[in-house]
Amino acid sequence: MEGGRKLIGNVSASGSKYSAMLALAAALLLPDRAVLRNIPKIEDVEAMLSIAGYLGARIERSDTGALLLDASSMENRIVTPELTERLHSSYLFLPVLASRFDAASIGLPGGCRVDDTRYPVEIADLYARFGFDLSLDLEQRTITAVRKGCPDPIRHLDFSSISYRDITMFTKTAVLLTATAPGMTVIRRPFMGPELRDMCAMLRQMGVQIWGQGSETLFVAGAGSLRPVDHTILLDWTEALTLLAAGFISGGRVTVENLPLFWMGSELAVLAWMGAELQLMNEPDSRPFGTASVSCGRTDQLRAVSFSTGSYPCINTDSHPILAACLTQAPGRSTITEGVFSHRFLYVEQFRKMSARLEYNGSAIHVEGPSRLQGAMVSGHDIRTCASLLLLALATDGKTAIQDWQHLNRGYEDLPGKLRLLGGVISEAQA
Repeated sequence: MEGGRKLIGNVSASGSKYSAMLALAAALLLPDRAVLRNIPKIEDVEAMLSIAGYLGARIERSDTGALLLDASSMENRIVTPELTERLHSSYLFLPVLASRFDAASIGLPGGCRVDDTRYPVEIADLYARFGFDLSLDLEQRTITAVRKGCPDPIRHLDFSSISYRDITMFTKTAVLLTATAPGMTVIRRPFMGPELRDMCAMLRQMGVQIWGQGSETLFVAGAGSLRPVDHTILLDWTEALTLLAAGFISGGRVTVENLPLFWMGSELAVLAWMGAELQLMNEPDSRPFGTASVSCGRTDQLRAVSFSTGSYPCINTDSHPILAACLTQAPGRSTITEGVFSHRFLYVEQFRKMSARLEYNGSAIHVEGPSRLQGAMVSGHDIRTCASLLLLALATDGKTAIQDWQHLNRGYEDLPGKLRLLGGVISEAQA
């Protein structure tokens, strides 16, 4: 990638990776046909679809881009570690298969190595509330759930003490388990992120009764039988942030035409605080998950910013490296405190190769700016590291080569292509 080019123009975000994962999992609960729209063509989605096909679901894409998934003939209830280690969201198959077949076994989830713990053993207590015994076999790298009794008729779950790292897994698992279970589940302090609200909207179409999504208490009453569904997922807020950041860090101006404005308040605030010039190009549409066109450039008054990552509505951990790249251009000392993943700091060494000035101290990363960035040979450890290195490359003198850039394709639908449309000079080659 050649640096020194100002990115200018309009671009659209693709469908959300995380909404797609939850929509595909929810569709497998349905012994019928589901139509899913706006599903992005990324490697993590393809890995999810491969597992669904392995389980016996029939999958096809229509001429209009809709994904048709029919799980009526799904019979397999075992997913091997070789399949699950490709992505972290593979843990979603366990509650789905256990709910449909009363017994299921999956391999340990994989994906980006941003934390040491991939599956918290404490989640066994959650499965027990639904009548399942959960066993973890580290030697065989498998997790097995077997129904041993009836679920509690009313299940009060308090997630207020669950860590930011685990709250998403606990909440998504609980909602999938309760979708077809008799009785009522009450979840205090659930994960409140946009992808969960999107899945709740889909499950309501399928006949599940849900109240309180987006609040601190979520009520879910399972449906005895589920209805076919036609659902359009949310747009990807992290991709939208990455595209806006490309306009900021390159000194140009990028307009994201379908930005999911309501789900990005914290991230947009950080951009504005550090000196981004954000302009709302039109009023958000009236849909429950509305979008608007927003442009991003930068002012002459850049400043250091400090923030922490956490569970929604805090700054998303996926946004951390993206915003860190922008902060390399802000005068002063910025501090990012990572509250979710213990290994999110792996991008620091790669940033330093490009002459960015960063220090890592425990859970805090300090960014000294502005840095005059230089092109270098760097390596992408995970999806967001790759994206942030692309952003740094925009602001460098010279050329940057990113090894292991293929991680990018697991979470972004052709991000290099979109940056090229905005004026970026990027070439891609397989190793």
